[in-house]
Amino acid sequence: MKILCFFSLFISFFGFSNENLYEVSLAEKVSNSQVIVEGKIIGQKSFWNTSHTMILTENTIEVYSIYKGRTRLKKLTVITEGGQVGDQQVTTSSLLELNLDNYGMFFLQTDPSYSSKYKVYSEMQGFIQYSIEKQIASCPFYEVSCDQHREKVLKLLNKKNSLIKIRQPSIIITKTLSVLQFSPQTLPSGTQTVLTITG
Repeated sequence: MKILCFFSLFISFFGFSNENLYEVSLAEKVSNSQVIVEGKIIGQKSFWNTSHTMILTENTIEVYSIYKGRTRLKKLTVITEGGQVGDQQVTTSSLLELNLDNYGMFFLQTDPSYSSKYKVYSEMQGFIQYSIEKQIASCPFYEVSCDQHREKVLKLLNKKNSLIKIRQPSIIITKTLSVLQFSPQTLPSGTQTVLTITG
C-alpha cells in the first residue's frame, strides 16, 4: 500500500498569503488580461516542472464565450501551481486551485514558460466562478449576479454585446421528487390494482 505524501507549499510573500491578500479590481483584471473567456474545466493533467521542484497542472478550458483576445480556439490550456503526480502531491496556499467542472470567467495572460498556454491573472481573483443554481458570479472580494458581472466586463471593454459565443454550456439542473405517501402499501401480484402515489 502506497503512502500518499503531501508537500504543502505556503506562499508567505506580501499579497499572496491569506492574511495579506489584497483586492484586485475588475478594471485592473480586464486591462491586464490578454484573453478573457467564459468556459468550463473539462480536463486536468499534473506534471513536474523541468527542474523537478514544483508540480504544475494543465487545466483544459472548454470555451463558451470570448470577451477579449484574438483566440478562436474551442479549448484553451491554463497552467496552475499544485497537483498530484503518482504518490506525491503539492498544495498551494492562497493560489488558484481549479477543479473539474468549474464554470465561469477566466482572466488570462500568455505563459512565457509554456508555448500556446496561459496563466490566470491575479490567481484566485482571476477566475470568477459561476453558481448555476444561484446565478452568482464570485471570487475573493467580489460577488454579483452573473448577468451584472457580464455587463460590468462588457462596459469596461467598451462593448455592448460583441462577445463571440462559441457554444452554450450543457448544464442540466435536476429536481428531486418528494414522495409523501402511497397506497395501498401492499399489492397482490396479477390483480391490476391501481397504486396511488401522493407527493
